[in-house]
Amino acid sequence: LPITDRYLNRLIALEQQKLWQQEKRKEYYSALTDILRQYLEERFGFTAMERTSDEILMQIERHPETREQAVSIRYVLDMADMAKFAKSQPLPDENIRAMELVKQFVSVTRPAPVINEQA
Repeated sequence: LPITDRYLNRLIALEQQKLWQQEKRKEYYSALTDILRQYLEERFGFTAMERTSDEILMQIERHPETREQAVSIRYVLDMADMAKFAKSQPLPDENIRAMELVKQFVSVTRPAPVINEQA
């Protein structure tokens, strides 16, 4: 499968686990940001798994293909940090919005199709 489809499938699978609906917000945001980080590494070559949210955002803001999505990704990473480290309890609509923003990011940054030119 193309990278976009693989990562959208992973996001759908996470959604179907209904973690935040079971009060497992920390697990939900950990899984959501892991998927995002792995996508950033595979798609753009960013070193994301061991970076802080701020370091990831700096990479996103500098890259021409991701720059326009920086505000959305900041929202997701801020929500995740609050849920994981500050024991915040994001509201249901915030959990849904975070998922939708990551799906949108993956879709918008879909690689251009490779055109095979044969003589």
